[in-house]
Amino acid sequence: MLSRLGLAFAVALGSASPVFADCASAMKSNDAMMMKVTDKAKKDAAMKEEQMAKDMMDKKDEAGCKMHADKAMEMMK
Repeated sequence: MLSRLGLAFAVALGSASPVFADCASAMKSNDAMMMKVTDKAKKDAAMKEEQMAKDMMDKKDEAGCKMHADKAMEMMK
């Protein structure tokens, strides 16, 4: 009985919270790239886009999050 309850709880948690795997992965990659960028203007612009991506994630807007994360990545190239 307890294992069924635990499984049901895990399934409910998984379906209740949105998964932003693509956006989270892009932001993690961007964070690593930002550490290497030496051009202050590029870095500042990319950090602004990264913050907008995080704001979109907080609003549960995965498409907006991914768009800003991708834009930040392009700015660092």
